[in-house]
Amino acid sequence: MVVEPNNPLAILIAVGSRHGATTEIAEFLRDRLLEAGFAPVVRRASEVDSLAGFNAVIVGSAVYRGEWLRSARELAEWVIAVSEGRPMWFFSSGPVTASDIEMPAIPSDIAPLLTAPNVHGHRRFGGKIDSNELGPVERIMRPSAAPSNGDFRDWYDVHQWAVELTDVLATLVGTPGHA
Repeated sequence: MVVEPNNPLAILIAVGSRHGATTEIAEFLRDRLLEAGFAPVVRRASEVDSLAGFNAVIVGSAVYRGEWLRSARELAEWVIAVSEGRPMWFFSSGPVTASDIEMPAIPSDIAPLLTAPNVHGHRRFGGKIDSNELGPVERIMRPSAAPSNGDFRDWYDVHQWAVELTDVLATLVGTPGHA
């Protein structure tokens, strides 16, 4: 999708995803926002080099060992620095193990970013693991208690957050059809 110049409903959903599960959450959010009349675009965090044309930003990342992927964290930091007041939200994808569930709800590396005045919140969703997609280093680093396969994403929760986003976005950037 090409972002139309000055479209007040254009929303960037940038994602850091290693194996695609976090991108699937971003695409689900995009589809719900499209249904609500917004103009969302999903991009890899590492490919975003401009906010031109976007009036709101959602940044999401897979969580590994309690932290975001570097590309997503660095993008979030950059967007805060250059956002010119654009409203922002963050989401995390993970955990996939019992020990991960005990981790803080907000990854430590992005917690300080939530204090920026234009950041409206963070949501954590469960993750997904497929041992066939793991590289050799990831297999070695996995805790022994980790499941070998499983999808721990709660799509109802993702949907509920999309509804919440739609309501807030309508207030902050305009109501679809009335922008």
